[in-house]
Amino acid sequence: MLAHCGLPFMLEDRRIDRADELRSEWVKNLRAKRTDLLVLYDVELLTPPEMEKKYGAPPRRLSGWSWRSANTSLAVGNLSGHAMVLLLRPVGAAWQIVGFHD
Repeated sequence: MLAHCGLPFMLEDRRIDRADELRSEWVKNLRAKRTDLLVLYDVELLTPPEMEKKYGAPPRRLSGWSWRSANTSLAVGNLSGHAMVLLLRPVGAAWQIVGFHD
């Protein structure tokens, strides 16, 4: 998963600038979860204006996310019945995840 993440990375309202710190945070957050039971039911890829029109402005605690930047997309998904949002940015011919909120 880390191979698809870019830095700086926003995890909820926290900015992470180092790859080793991001790895530690993911391990800490996922260790207690049964990831084998997680099911991705739906994902919708939206531009920032489409996301805001459909869902409204993001929560205040995500104010550190630069989600309105050019070339930014948001993936809004249903992960085992819980909403999640990924902030995506292009890097060359690929896309990187630079933010996660659930």
